[in-house]
Amino acid sequence: MAFSSILEGPSDKAIGPYVNQSIPFLLTALSDPNDLVKDTTAWTIGRICDLHVRSIPEDIFPTLVNGLAAKLLTETPRVSSQACFGIHNLAAAFQNDNAAATSGTNALSRECALDVREPYRSIAGTVDSSHHSSSSEDGDCGDNAAHLGRTG
Repeated sequence: MAFSSILEGPSDKAIGPYVNQSIPFLLTALSDPNDLVKDTTAWTIGRICDLHVRSIPEDIFPTLVNGLAAKLLTETPRVSSQACFGIHNLAAAFQNDNAAATSGTNALSRECALDVREPYRSIAGTVDSSHHSSSSEDGDCGDNAAHLGRTG
């Protein structure tokens, strides 16, 4: 939780190496037997995707999306809600990607042809995500999830 609390403030350049090093550890922690560990881990990934998505190496995106998507319907509502928060922030970061306007793809397109809209909508519509203050409050997870694997 301490790591996620310091994410807001430092520049991508300053915190990028730490974010990069943390992703494999965080992906492993998503499978911890303790629900609180999984909840906080998914929240931390969501904060990274919100604040420092450009610090995540592009080759990690498929593993990251699949790791979070695997938690949407298989975990407790709190863990699923935080996984939804992570996918939402990742997709939102590439929603208006300028590179996509010229090439027709973005950093997620190449590897992440994943359709998580239906489980995403079901989680967004039924879970109280007030556990962490940075959780998605607007309920548009399904709309942003549509940007995974394609643009526009």
